[in-house]
Order: sequence, then structure tokens, then C-alpha cells
Amino acid sequence: MKIVFTMAIPEELQKEFAKQFETDKTYYTDNLENFPELKEVDVIVTYGSDLTEPLIQAAENLKWIMVYSAGVDSLPAEAITRRQIKVSNVRGIHAYPMAEFVMAYLLDDVKQLRFFSSAQQKKTIRVRTSRS
Repeated sequence: MKIVFTMAIPEELQKEFAKQFETDKTYYTDNLENFPELKEVDVIVTYGSDLTEPLIQAAENLKWIMVYSAGVDSLPAEAITRRQIKVSNVRGIHAYPMAEFVMAYLLDDVKQLRFFSSAQQKKTIRVRTSRS
């Protein structure tokens, strides 16, 4: 299997990938349009915004696109469907950070952190009588 990554992957992760997964060849490029081995690759790992219909057509051996983002709206869906290329993404990747963000704002509101932070900066002690 031949895989091409279209995003910057640190060298230590490239080495780790090579240790963990057997591939015929793994490529790293930041420009698929000028990538000479595109015709031969089986898998493209990308953020998705760099894939166009002509690139999909040029990748004659392509079987799978792994998108490193939650959304796949920018992909040329018709060309992918026509060729029956599998697509996977990182759906739910932001679930925990979003939940943490919501919890932080809930705690901020319930514990009135902005009110007390403001009072602390002004070096005042005030009793809050309402929540507005």
C-alpha cells in the first residue's frame, strides 16, 4: 500500500508511523499537484481542502481518503462517489474540548468569576445582590 500525507508531519512521528505500519511506500508532500507518484497512491491523508476533482482523477489507484478534520464538505464528492473511494474523517475530534469549554463557562457563570475577578482587581469587597 502506498500512502501520501499532505500535511506537515514531524519527523519523529514519521519514524513512529514507519515502525507501527507496514506500507510499500509512505510519502510526505505539501503539494499534490506537483506530486509525481500521485498516480500510484492507494491512500491520501489530508485536511481535505487540497483535493480537487482533477487530482482524484489523476490518482488512478486511490482507494481511501483519510481527512484530518471533522468536515468533508470541501471534497469533490461526485468524483469520489463515482470511483467508490472510501472516505473517513475524525468526526467528534472536538467533542471533549467543546464540552470543557461549555463547562468552563457554566462554572464562570454559577461562581460569578467575572464579578469577583473585577472586584479583586479594583481591590474592593462588594456583596452582589442580584445576578445581573
